[in-house]
Amino acid sequence: MNSERPLVYIAGRFDPNVIGMFYDLGYRGTSDLMLADLVVFTGGEDIDPVLYGEDPIKECGTLNPRRDQHEVEVFNNAKNFNIPMIGICRGAQFLNVMNGGTLWQHVDNHTMGHKARCLLTGEIITVTSTHHQMMRPPESAEVVMIAHQDSNRDTPSLCTTKLADKCTQYPGLADCDPEVVWFEKTKCLCVQFHPEYGSAKQSCLPYFIRLLNNFFPREENSICADS
Repeated sequence: MNSERPLVYIAGRFDPNVIGMFYDLGYRGTSDLMLADLVVFTGGEDIDPVLYGEDPIKECGTLNPRRDQHEVEVFNNAKNFNIPMIGICRGAQFLNVMNGGTLWQHVDNHTMGHKARCLLTGEIITVTSTHHQMMRPPESAEVVMIAHQDSNRDTPSLCTTKLADKCTQYPGLADCDPEVVWFEKTKCLCVQFHPEYGSAKQSCLPYFIRLLNNFFPREENSICADS
């Protein structure tokens, strides 16, 4: 990694908020994947269920197979060259799928900010939440953060229903809603919330920076949480 100004390759949709955030954190952009120190997959349309072996249910939103295919190619190249990857929102769902996971094709109660609990530190922060699909991590994943339920509900899940495989499923006592997932083998960090914008940015961004420092440490100084 370039210790002075590491290079970030933004895959998928051009998002000035994501680009600006990484520039503020000391990165420079590159259009050459082979030069990248980090690959970032941004938000956007739903992931095509064909990527994880399911048919789309009626609640499935807009799909973009062309984008999916491009990002599959980027993922495979980054994986082959051991380039670390981060996914934000849709990008998190995509990386979860590419690492053997699946998705809940539609969930409720995740279209506004809510609290989430870090399983590494125990801290609870307010996160942005603008998604209706959600990660279903495989056994190889390390779940780092989950949605936090303040009320006296019987389940830690915020969702009252989870739709997949053309049926309605209800969360069980051990069910939870993953917000951050890590794949050690492929160095993929999946972040469901948006650290780059929204009313919860004040709490999301410092936590996101701590994730970067923890999973992608720089050779010299760590990124400052006040950047």
